[in-house]
Amino acid sequence: MGHDPCLCRYFCYLNLFTFAMLILVMGANILLMFVGGKVWASGSYLLIGFWYEDEAKAIAGQRLLS
Repeated sequence: MGHDPCLCRYFCYLNLFTFAMLILVMGANILLMFVGGKVWASGSYLLIGFWYEDEAKAIAGQRLLS
């Protein structure tokens, strides 16, 4: 990944994913767990589809939403 010009964007997505996972796991009520799950799924989508120029990776990211 050293050659990737969007390294900052990748780590922002990774931090979003990690933060959402913490909310999901440590949520004290069902609403907080629901919000954490939705944000976690969004972060997962962003990480899987990060290299959207590659067709196989773009399709894998779209399958996550189905």
